[in-house]
Amino acid sequence: MFALELVTFVEQHFRVEIAVEDLDLDNFRTLGRTAAFVRRKRAGATVERRPGGAGDG
Repeated sequence: MFALELVTFVEQHFRVEIAVEDLDLDNFRTLGRTAAFVRRKRAGATVERRPGGAGDG
């Protein structure tokens, strides 16, 4: 339930649309990763999965 609330909050607060393909736990695992995800979405870049979870930012 919390995950859905987080996705909804990010969509509404940052005015980005989160597609099914973006629903990867790695995009929301840390605040840094969530911020990087939002920056990529706002820039119009495709959000890609990072193998191994490196780059916690």
